[in-house]
Amino acid sequence: MTTSQMEFLSEILDGEEIPDGAFTYFRGRLLNRIHSLLLRAYQKRSSEEGLKQKDLARLIHRSSEVVNRHLAISTNSTLITIADFLLGLRAELDVNLIFLEDLAHVNSQANEELVAHNVVAEHKLDTPPQSKRDSNALAEMVAGRENKQRPTPTVAPIPPAQAAPN
Repeated sequence: MTTSQMEFLSEILDGEEIPDGAFTYFRGRLLNRIHSLLLRAYQKRSSEEGLKQKDLARLIHRSSEVVNRHLAISTNSTLITIADFLLGLRAELDVNLIFLEDLAHVNSQANEELVAHNVVAEHKLDTPPQSKRDSNALAEMVAGRENKQRPTPTVAPIPPAQAAPN
């Protein structure tokens, strides 16, 4: 995240009024993620099965122009349109919820790891090892930081919609 994005996050987590720029940023981020998933699903069906845009249009009862527009650029699609596209592509979204405070925590831990990694890397470059043991210890430290998995944020799955009683 950039500095201005971190400022958004800080203001939101502090309970301050959410700035207009934060709305724009998070809306765009969601739209781009959904567009990317739709495009990936279409590309899979297209490459593996030869599905064409006109075929998808026929399947979901839309014009070829509408399908082309939705696949070409990230648009402000309704959830109904997204669901129709995914159904036509025989795909479904797996939706999870990530709380911003968890995201901020993961980002700060990742930044701490990056700083620690850079300090070790700079030490390795600036200070020649005094012995083979020092060289091996530095290599293990760097390898350990590079292979260490980043913590995953707390994710709360959204339960499936309950069937309406008859």
